Amino acid sequence: MIEKSKELAETRKRTPQLLTKMQAAAKGQAPSFLIVSTIRRCAQDGQLLNIQQGDAFWATRLPGPPLMRQELLPFLFGGPAAYSSHFHGRTGIVVTFESAERDSDVLDTLSTISQNGSLKGLPIVGLKVDYELGRVRLVVHDKGRNYVLENSLLQRVVRPSALDEKVLVLMCSDSRLLPPTTQTAVPMAMRTLGAFFPAFSGIEDETSQLNTFLTQWLEKDATEKRIIIVAHGSTTEEPASCGAAKASLRPSEVSDKLLRSVIERIGVDATRQNRSPAQVPEVQAMVIARAAKENLLEYPAFVNLAKKKVPVADLILLARMDTVTNILTKVS
Repeated sequence: MIEKSKELAETRKRTPQLLTKMQAAAKGQAPSFLIVSTIRRCAQDGQLLNIQQGDAFWATRLPGPPLMRQELLPFLFGGPAAYSSHFHGRTGIVVTFESAERDSDVLDTLSTISQNGSLKGLPIVGLKVDYELGRVRLVVHDKGRNYVLENSLLQRVVRPSALDEKVLVLMCSDSRLLPPTTQTAVPMAMRTLGAFFPAFSGIEDETSQLNTFLTQWLEKDATEKRIIIVAHGSTTEEPASCGAAKASLRPSEVSDKLLRSVIERIGVDATRQNRSPAQVPEVQAMVIARAAKENLLEYPAFVNLAKKKVPVADLILLARMDTVTNILTKVS
């Protein structure tokens, strides 16, 4: 993945349109869409819709069940949805569904999204996808559609690369980040603010859904699976810092109630990980990644593996991505 990220960065530098995207990324982000994907297909969605750097902010959900209300999904959906309201150039919300998902669950998910206060008034594009064939069909719904936007998205569609289900990348929702790939496949990807996810709560919320997902994923060949938690930032361009990491250093300045609660939780867990508060976002982003790793290791899925003498800490790796070039580096 590291070598592939370097190859892709060099290719982008030689492509005028993509080089322009990189130059814009150094100055900040202004995504047009919020894309809500399943964890399994998030990285494939980027390829499917030909999403380039800076085009889309990301939120993820668990495949299968309909989306819970946002107070039960503050990290997978609520936080990214609230954060996306800061981008005034948004043209719509894109929600993708796997072809096997039931139509009733699809409509329930779209209804939940339409009720989110941060997203009201934006058109919603629902897409039912056959990822193996690269085929897409529009979901007919009554939650607000824009036919011009729908048609423009359909014109973007290309068949995505194969899925590598042995790798799960946890990375920031930031529109400037594209998930790393191998030479032939793309990993699963969970996109959250600051690449953070909280410890297991023990109640029926997003953490219980994630634990079910992890348990099923790790049930077979667990030692061959890897979770890569990717912090991001730049040491040369201040606007290219992780916005969530920066906000967690001063959460009282966040006005949105839901967003502030997410940012505060990120800051609290980062403080537990690093007793001396970080002074800059780049350091804080890495501290947040370490906190996310410690939280994930508390999930019953990993606790039960540890009881079977599986070296669970080795299954979760840390990495850093440059916001502008998207070059990946390993962190010890």
